Amino acid sequence: MELIQVGKVHKVHGIRGWLKITFSYPLTALWVDDLPPLLIGTEAKNLPYFPEELNGTGDDQYLLKLEELNNPEEAALLPGKAIYMQDDKVKEYFFTDIQESAYDFAVGYMLFSETGEFVGTIESIEPMPAHDLAQITYRGREVLLPLADELVQSVDHKAKSIKMIIPEGLLSI
Repeated sequence: MELIQVGKVHKVHGIRGWLKITFSYPLTALWVDDLPPLLIGTEAKNLPYFPEELNGTGDDQYLLKLEELNNPEEAALLPGKAIYMQDDKVKEYFFTDIQESAYDFAVGYMLFSETGEFVGTIESIEPMPAHDLAQITYRGREVLLPLADELVQSVDHKAKSIKMIIPEGLLSI
């Protein structure tokens, strides 16, 4: 069985031995009841740990409480270690196929509204399960716009531009 790296332990958090971690892929849900043991260490040498609680912190990081760790001293050896999962379990718990975006080419493209108004230059593409999001700076603020097929009207590769329907109010959020 092949192991896939699904995350990384960053640091110990709090007095109960919680860990601050990031995952390489978005989770399908924050359920830990049926989450299999997480293998933490290196691909060649790792130990299974059973998740007890998992909380999102809102900045793509998570706080993870493992059953076996109850204080900072017990958790102190894990920061910097990779988190692995058996390859046959990864797709059950993570959205892995969104790593490849249909719009990866669009970074640097100019984005125009359906009326032809220049909205901004696409700075990055954030792959999501339903559709990709284009990050632009609009009037000094970062804005994420959905690159859904029903909204994109045209793509001009030669001019490096995309014309799309921008739902009302989306630029003012």
